[in-house]
Amino acid sequence: MAQKSHGTLLKIGNGGAPETFTTIAEMLDMEGPEIKNDLEEVTSHDDTSKKYLAKLKDNGGIDYLMNYVDAATQNESTGIVADANSGVTRNFELHPPNPYGKKIKFAGIVESHSFMTPINGVFRAKGRVKITGDITFAAKP
Repeated sequence: MAQKSHGTLLKIGNGGAPETFTTIAEMLDMEGPEIKNDLEEVTSHDDTSKKYLAKLKDNGGIDYLMNYVDAATQNESTGIVADANSGVTRNFELHPPNPYGKKIKFAGIVESHSFMTPINGVFRAKGRVKITGDITFAAKP
């Protein structure tokens, strides 16, 4: 049965031990991760159809749209804008709403972040957290 996605949270880690995750404020739409296998064609002259071999996978990223409110998790001093400027790798967690009982954990780098200032609209930002390495699924507390 389909489940609504309203209530999904993207959380960012502080790098501490133990690590604490804080919800990034005012997220609107998020898309990802996208699990994609790099393929290499291995068709030989004996084959009658193309054949492929999966090589390394790329877990894509999380594309996001947010209301920009200059919160601590968003701003240029301590938030996602600061991470875009520094290129730091952080741990993230994507928390779909219940009843989906798992969170998606990954390390990522803020690959892009851009501000949107429409003449008749809301101050927003959009960007992408590029996943580096594997993703894991873990039970939510």
